[in-house]
Amino acid sequence: MKILETSVTWQPRETRDLKVPKALRKRWDGRRTLATEWRDKYPELIRDVDYALTERQPRAHFHEWYAAIDYWSAGYHVLIEKYFLKKRRSDVYPIYRAIVGDEVVTAIDHAGSQPPDLLVYDPHGVREWFFAEAKSASERFTKGQLVLFPRLEELTDRPIQVVRIRIES
Repeated sequence: MKILETSVTWQPRETRDLKVPKALRKRWDGRRTLATEWRDKYPELIRDVDYALTERQPRAHFHEWYAAIDYWSAGYHVLIEKYFLKKRRSDVYPIYRAIVGDEVVTAIDHAGSQPPDLLVYDPHGVREWFFAEAKSASERFTKGQLVLFPRLEELTDRPIQVVRIRIES
């Protein structure tokens, strides 16, 4: 049973802007040079399964990884994309489930839409956690996100933080 409805509007309660130097963004060029550098620099954050996504989609994932590195640099731990897929992410799925709880896991499993890109948590006290969605400056939310995100906020009593990645000229 899917929870998708199409007449929902949602506005984020928390938004952050991250500015990215244009030269850095250009290095995410489809050859995986920057992806490889980041994987090697942040092996506890960017796992092999995350890196494999860039093989299939070499121009995607920059915004998610950049936001994750920003949170990581601030002392948080972060689960990046696909963390909610039990079979595909057996390395982090137990962490995800322990943090968010069964009710949230069930809601995401039946959502018909992908949950927020990142699950951010304090490694010293897992009670402090939140979802974050990375978007380019002009990227819009999907219909599925407009339905799922308010539901997740209601279930968790936590705002989903939206991170807008802005490329500097």
